[in-house]
Amino acid sequence: MSIIVHIFLLHGILIHRCVCVKNSTSLKDMSNAEFMEKLFEGYSVNIPPVLNFERPVLIDLALYHLSIDNIEMKSKIISGRIIFGLEWTDEYLKWNSSDFKDISKLSLQPNQIWLPDLYIGNSEDLFTFLKAENVQEVILTSNGVVEAWLYLHIEVGIDLDIYKYPFDEQICEFEFSSWMHSDRKIDISVRQGAEELKASELSRQSGEWDIIQIERKRTIKSFDEYLTNFTLIQYKFSLKRKWQYTILNLVTPVVITSLLNPLSFLLPVDSGERISLSNTVFLTMAVFFSIVNHSLPKTSEGVPIIVAYIGLQMLGSSLTIVFTIFSLALYYRNQNNPSVFKFICGKIRKHKKEINDENGSTDPVSETNIQNNVQRESWMKASNMLDTACFWLSLSWNVVLLTLVMMKVTGE
Repeated sequence: MSIIVHIFLLHGILIHRCVCVKNSTSLKDMSNAEFMEKLFEGYSVNIPPVLNFERPVLIDLALYHLSIDNIEMKSKIISGRIIFGLEWTDEYLKWNSSDFKDISKLSLQPNQIWLPDLYIGNSEDLFTFLKAENVQEVILTSNGVVEAWLYLHIEVGIDLDIYKYPFDEQICEFEFSSWMHSDRKIDISVRQGAEELKASELSRQSGEWDIIQIERKRTIKSFDEYLTNFTLIQYKFSLKRKWQYTILNLVTPVVITSLLNPLSFLLPVDSGERISLSNTVFLTMAVFFSIVNHSLPKTSEGVPIIVAYIGLQMLGSSLTIVFTIFSLALYYRNQNNPSVFKFICGKIRKHKKEINDENGSTDPVSETNIQNNVQRESWMKASNMLDTACFWLSLSWNVVLLTLVMMKVTGE
């Protein structure tokens, strides 16, 4: 009997040892599909990846790239592209790498794991939401750390200050935060050890704007009516417009065209082109004024310097037309002299009469011709005097306006 008992005990020990060896062998020789099935057994992408639901999911965020594609001046929207990284710990996806073929890192599809419900936006009510399709892959390590890299095309509102256009600088802000979960569920922070951002290294400069400075800060946004707080990571970057293109293609033609106003008074009256030149200058200014207004936002908060400059030049052009017409009217006038010119005409007539008396000429016809010529010369001289005065006034107008514009732009 004792022999039979010993045989059964020995058989049980052998079976136990075989099972243990089999289980140990199965862990070492498990296939990739079996390993993934075992790792994700009972896992749900809808449940926050923490074992204790009283603790929030800690997410580290870092911005690595920012580029400006376009700033829509009319609608005050800035569009660009960013690359940023997220890191958090998924406490349900941990394993001992020595038990699974020394696998310590996995590359997964984003729809396989939990992702935070983050958005990017600002106070202008333009938001871009984090979606699984924005993430190419995520990296999962054996200690549960998840790394995700996102490439997004974003659009955010911007409050434009175009007073010094085209020498303006703009400031844009956007923020990262959770859309639905407060800081008791998701807590966002800047990745530890991340260096201070350098605009020249972080951004790709565009053809119209330079990113001159980037700042970041972590804040808490409170909603007292709901007794809850949200964590925000705010980025603020300063943009400076590249003014060379606008100066070459807009400001320089306007300045050169405005200099034609004083030059029109130097054009001979008999050429018959003074009115045509003045009208052409006025219409050209109107075209430039329309081009600038079409590209800038419609706002009454502040008139850009360039718009005020072109508007005042249009005023100068209209006054040039008025005084040109008045000068031509004086030049070709044949009626009696007005009182303002009687003294000048009398002196000229008296001088002509003395010359005729010395020569012994008393022909009535000659006397009449002399009077007509004196009148004619009087009006021509008055026209020339007006042209000279208008030339210097118009030239001074251009110099003063240009000086004021330069002082406003430089801030003096």
